[in-house]
Amino acid sequence: MGVSLVCPGPVHTNIGTSARNRGGDDVAAPPAAPDVHERAFRNSIREGDWSAPEEIAAAALAAVRSGALWAITHPQMMHLVEARHRAIELAVGQGERPGASER
Repeated sequence: MGVSLVCPGPVHTNIGTSARNRGGDDVAAPPAAPDVHERAFRNSIREGDWSAPEEIAAAALAAVRSGALWAITHPQMMHLVEARHRAIELAVGQGERPGASER
């Protein structure tokens, strides 16, 4: 058994606005307003960053077939991931990771 983690960037789908994805009593409710992280992500996206669902599916399938742990579909956007990780690290003891001094 193996596991592959698909980490997609922006994909042309309607998953966020599809009523069938809200389920239950919320079917008629409008989608929630994006939070600060979602707004920052959306503001950082360029038109050329978007992928078709078929491209993401192909990357996921290739990762599964090769046994890769990660399927990074938008490597050109890794600077955003790195910035988010730095912010998380700084939030934990001003950059001190738990257990870092024990290594």
